[in-house]
Amino acid sequence: IMADWTCATKFHEHDVVVPFTVLEELDRHKVGQSEKHYNVRHFSKFMKQMPGPELFNGGVELGEGRGKISVMICRDVHPEIKSIMTRPDEPDNRILDSAYRLTLKHRGNGAKVIFVSNDVNACLRADALGIANEFPTNNRVQEVDEDEKIDTRIEEGISSEQISLIFGEGEIEVSKLQLNPAPKLNEYLVLRNGSQSCMVVCKKSFQNPDQLVLRRVEKRPIFGISPRNAEQIFALDALMDNTQKLVTISGKAGTGKTLLSIAAALQQSEKYLKVYISRPIIPMGKDLGYLPGSIDEKMMPWMNSIHDNISFIRSQFPEESPGGKLLKVMTGSERLEIEALTYIRGRSMPKIIWIIDEAQNLEAKEAKTIVTRAGIDTKVVMVGDIDQIDHPHSDRYSNGLSYTIAKMRGYSAHTHITMYKGERSELANEAAARM
Repeated sequence: IMADWTCATKFHEHDVVVPFTVLEELDRHKVGQSEKHYNVRHFSKFMKQMPGPELFNGGVELGEGRGKISVMICRDVHPEIKSIMTRPDEPDNRILDSAYRLTLKHRGNGAKVIFVSNDVNACLRADALGIANEFPTNNRVQEVDEDEKIDTRIEEGISSEQISLIFGEGEIEVSKLQLNPAPKLNEYLVLRNGSQSCMVVCKKSFQNPDQLVLRRVEKRPIFGISPRNAEQIFALDALMDNTQKLVTISGKAGTGKTLLSIAAALQQSEKYLKVYISRPIIPMGKDLGYLPGSIDEKMMPWMNSIHDNISFIRSQFPEESPGGKLLKVMTGSERLEIEALTYIRGRSMPKIIWIIDEAQNLEAKEAKTIVTRAGIDTKVVMVGDIDQIDHPHSDRYSNGLSYTIAKMRGYSAHTHITMYKGERSELANEAAARM
């Protein structure tokens, strides 16, 4: 419920039972400005609209073809739960108690009772009690099949004539290469013939939009940053492509995701009114707690990684060079801003380039809120590592970055790049591989 307040309406013909303890737990999270507080308040309003007597006695119909929703009150903990749990009165265990009572009640009558939760530990305890359980699937994405992956492809055995044609003409029709599987729109490939190779991206033909072509991608430095491998070349190409309004980049630490995104944003800053950079406020390890000062001062510790990247880019330019002067103007004015995600609901962001760093720590609904803020001529860039998730209620299948990649797959103005090769340092690469 805290991840998606509408979840109770998405079980189709099945009945939904909300233990009274859930309402008590939600009450502790109703005050605040984050997405979870918003969801709690809206769920409470949704439940209050239900006729009270029916809600607590038999349930209320959720609509045609749908089941009922009801609130279950248990005045005591079942003896079986008491005999197993060391702390049976804890909220999680009282919720499991409701599921256990329903399981016993419907055993033998053909009805199946399923405990649905994002809490892995609660699901483990449900297993111990013989309660069927599932993770909610509404905001989860499945593991991508091999033939659906949007990773960089390497195609061997391309003829020298075809590679020479691409270098000469700049592109080649996809149908002439007979690749299997056929490249998808906005997919990047490396075409090889021995030592000869060419980097391309699948795009619509300028002359015939119904025809796909493989267009050559060239290596070029962007705002003082020169790409070091094919993945970085492809990422910069997507970031600099005006037709791509949403770019998602996933990859392990040190692959250059954030640095390349900031460099591309600065390179294109004249095309946009502002450059916004945001990241979720999720601590790694023990939270430091309350931070004094203004909103900018509170955000400063969370944004140090952004400042590190900007400092590295600044080091590539003499202070009086055009790049150095532009950086000074951007950082000294309101054209480069650190934007707190907490207060974006209801806003419209026209003609900006918006970088969301550490996007794997977003929840699915938060990612949707962010992308739907994009106004006319706005570009959204989401970067992160789905193997480094600090959010306590997300995993590689339910986090905001994975959700966005899966749901936006096939949209012509979306490009996804997966990066594997670390370029931060030899030490960082070894640590990522060994630790």
